[in-house]
Amino acid sequence: MAFSSISAANIAHANIVDKISPEAAKLADEAVGLYEAKQYSEATVKWLQSCDLGNGDACFWAAKTLELELSSSENMVIARGKYARGCSLGNANACNNLGVMMEFAKGGEKNIKGAKDIYDAACKANLAIACQNSAIIRRLNKSSSTLSIAEEEKIINQYSLAACDLDLADGCTDLGVAYYLGSGVARNMDNARLYSEKGCMNNSMKGCENLASMYREGRFGDIKPDNFINDVSIACSAGFYQSCDDLRALSLKETDILSVARAQASLYSGCSKNIYIACTVLGKIYHAGYQSRQDFKQARLFFTKACDNFDAVGCYGLASMEYHGEAGPKNIENWHKLLIKSCSDWNQACYDLGNAYAKGDKIVQNIDEARNIYSFSCNRNYAPSCKALNSLPFISSN
Repeated sequence: MAFSSISAANIAHANIVDKISPEAAKLADEAVGLYEAKQYSEATVKWLQSCDLGNGDACFWAAKTLELELSSSENMVIARGKYARGCSLGNANACNNLGVMMEFAKGGEKNIKGAKDIYDAACKANLAIACQNSAIIRRLNKSSSTLSIAEEEKIINQYSLAACDLDLADGCTDLGVAYYLGSGVARNMDNARLYSEKGCMNNSMKGCENLASMYREGRFGDIKPDNFINDVSIACSAGFYQSCDDLRALSLKETDILSVARAQASLYSGCSKNIYIACTVLGKIYHAGYQSRQDFKQARLFFTKACDNFDAVGCYGLASMEYHGEAGPKNIENWHKLLIKSCSDWNQACYDLGNAYAKGDKIVQNIDEARNIYSFSCNRNYAPSCKALNSLPFISSN
């Protein structure tokens, strides 16, 4: 069957019409046992034999094993061919994986149009991930489409909706973003909330963060603490700093003791599960004393745990404590080292470090080093560092 003739009907009904022979089923069962024993080459031989006898599922598993477990340039070519065979025999997952290989030039040439067609057919056969991939490939290639941007965005939303209706959380989240931005649809905050909530409830962490952002912006009127805490707690557990910091802010301004307790309990849970941003935020709470007594020793413990695990904001908090001598004597050497560590991923640390070199604050003045550090942060679009860079004298420290 040629790629151009693959349709949703072909995919959905091929294996029903072309029943798998007992021999093909037996070979596939033997392959499963070999695969579970990690005898991948032997399993692949059996699946390929079953595939040759018309078993689309076997074609899929043979191709997937060749692609992932027995990967080589030669096997990638074979895998692409077997995904195509499995797709023509009615295996929707084989169609989707074939689309991926065509989209990203795996095992053969890139073919964006062919990938779209394959994704579309598999989506119409109710494979959620194919619907999502149809939306994504169009989003990535909007500029080369023969349709207008507005028309393409409408089609993208149709595929996101199809993925969402098939309970793929990311499709719901993407549709929520479309309604929020008015991309391909009329801007509608109620729908933005509805689809973001559905994404969040189905474990799309980005959906939870988007929902939290809408609460944060006041899109829904007064924030209901229980709803807000639930959404930002999920997003915080996925490592979104702003959502973890929302829990800190809620601890500051919320008067209901139970809401404060829930917010802080979520942070403790996240930190204990090695969500190091949550540890950093707990450090900030103890450092400032929100809703509880100020405790520099606890703040240092949480900042240290976060920094030891490369959370840049945690390192920045710890650097500040070293500079001011909180929960211990001042340690300028450690302050300097921690700012350097934090600067790798936190622009404010780079800005402070650049200022220290530019002014000779606690360290030897070095205009060249200040310029390098400001440039590093400015290249990440941090405006204060760009401004400071432009104000430096055009002279060398040497």
